[in-house]
Amino acid sequence: MKFIQYLLLKIKLLDFLFQTKPNCSKNKSSFINSNNYYQISSISHPELTNIYQLFYRNKKRLITYKTLNALSPTSLLIWYLDDGTNIKRFNSANIATNRYSKSEVRMVSRWFWHKHRIKTTVQQNKRKTNNEIKIYYTLYILKKSTPDFFSLLKKSPIFKQIPDCMAYKFPLE
Repeated sequence: MKFIQYLLLKIKLLDFLFQTKPNCSKNKSSFINSNNYYQISSISHPELTNIYQLFYRNKKRLITYKTLNALSPTSLLIWYLDDGTNIKRFNSANIATNRYSKSEVRMVSRWFWHKHRIKTTVQQNKRKTNNEIKIYYTLYILKKSTPDFFSLLKKSPIFKQIPDCMAYKFPLE
């Protein structure tokens, strides 16, 4: 419920895709933590199918230079707001790229450097789930490039519309 204002902003930006309002549901996955959450469904639309095909092959999410080159400052801003972290302790940031392969995340790293002169590094993380160790990769923006990264995000025309609930994602001015 804390992030409802962010959801409402995304709905406002993409309002042509929604015919309903967000509905509140109870998280039934845990008896201990039964927090409410909001969800909304989009309509079927040919443009969404085209976008889907840009990011998925055989129902598997992927990233290519074509998808990266299609990203605007607004796309990057939404990606960061959804999957990024402001690492205040180190004056840096990261973007969780857990579903992508090591080679894909390395490609994203190279893309940030070639396209925006933002230096990043790829770090391997391990998580144990169901007695199985899963390896995933995270894209870290280097401390010296973090101001450039946030400057890039501020180029988005929606930057000033970001609700207060998301302020923690950015360094204090």
